[in-house]
Amino acid sequence: MRRIFFCLLIFCCSCCFAEKPSLPELRILYEQAPTQENSCKELLHILKPYDTESAPLMAGYRACAQMIMSKYVFNPFSKWSYFSKGKSALSAAISVNSNIVELRFLRFTVQNSAPFFLGYHDNLDEDKIFLLNSIQNLKDMYLKDWIIRFLKHSKFVTINEKKQLL
Repeated sequence: MRRIFFCLLIFCCSCCFAEKPSLPELRILYEQAPTQENSCKELLHILKPYDTESAPLMAGYRACAQMIMSKYVFNPFSKWSYFSKGKSALSAAISVNSNIVELRFLRFTVQNSAPFFLGYHDNLDEDKIFLLNSIQNLKDMYLKDWIIRFLKHSKFVTINEKKQLL
């Protein structure tokens, strides 16, 4: 009985004191998620404990992973459920703090890739302008490079806007 209690105590403590996932880890998983289902599932798993109020960026990554997960399920109702829950969660995360560049970038990446029939393209221009105006002030060089690379390949960014990124 003591062994069971001890094992349970160790397990609970390890869950309570688990380290927050690092941004580089999240970014790698997010980039892999559209082509690797396991990366998408891992992203959902490690971000499960985070809520919009206390960790809007973590919640934003989880929301995007939910939308990407819709790609991996067969049932159309499950696809729609994953996508709409992710869409609502991302909107909530951005409403908490709309000035987080990475959150706006996440929404841009999803809307950039979403099929047209889903009608999830409302914020493309707004986010593109926000990103173009914010990119020069970014101190996180990895994020800055990632955004520039993505914008250069986006069909929603004009040739003149792409020239500004050089």
